[in-house]
Amino acid sequence: MIVGDRLVIERTHIPPGPDRLPSLHASSLVGGQPEDGQRGEDDRGGSGAADTAFRFIFAVDSLADFESATLRVMNGDVDYAPGYIQVYCEGAAMRQLGHVEPFDRLTLFFKNMALDRPGEALADVEAAVKAQVLAHVANPEDCVWSRLLSPRDLQQIFLFPAGNLDHTMLVGGQTFYHRRFSTDPARRFYAFGAMPNVSYCGAGAYPCGSIAGTPGYMCAQEMIRHVSNRGVIADARG
Repeated sequence: MIVGDRLVIERTHIPPGPDRLPSLHASSLVGGQPEDGQRGEDDRGGSGAADTAFRFIFAVDSLADFESATLRVMNGDVDYAPGYIQVYCEGAAMRQLGHVEPFDRLTLFFKNMALDRPGEALADVEAAVKAQVLAHVANPEDCVWSRLLSPRDLQQIFLFPAGNLDHTMLVGGQTFYHRRFSTDPARRFYAFGAMPNVSYCGAGAYPCGSIAGTPGYMCAQEMIRHVSNRGVIADARG
């Protein structure tokens, strides 16, 4: 499979639906020096670990408003209806791990965006999101670069269904035990269909997308058990 191939894109194009709503991996922001809003030492020990925690910036005050914003982009009324922004302080996290760079980095995930346009055509959305985040930073003038990836970009570059980072929504029938593709989940939860040599460990599998790679770890553990058991059975038969 060639990611980005037009035929592949056409075959994997899945329109948004109640179980597949667009989500967004938005702007990456790069600053010339660490943002003042993230500087400072951890109050509990001076390690600076508190600076690495991700933050939420909410633009709505209730679940009803959040749902309304989601439906606005589903109906095609607008390109962007603010819901929330999740801020990953990647520069601070790398410094905590001992990798110090001459700049700072933030990665933003936010809702809600429509599926129909690429990020490069949505400069107004990129500017609006940057303004929301940089309002919480003491030195916003040091932001020197950003890039917006829209749900359309994620769909075409990475083949995410409907541009959704989680591949399928976290809704009834698609969580916990039901978040899988196996035809025999009691025996091989991470198997892909009935194919014995194919396993699935993407964001559409339990426990959902994770920067920690949890689905991949759990799938690997299952594969190790499966291969080990198969070897024991073969030895017994031999």
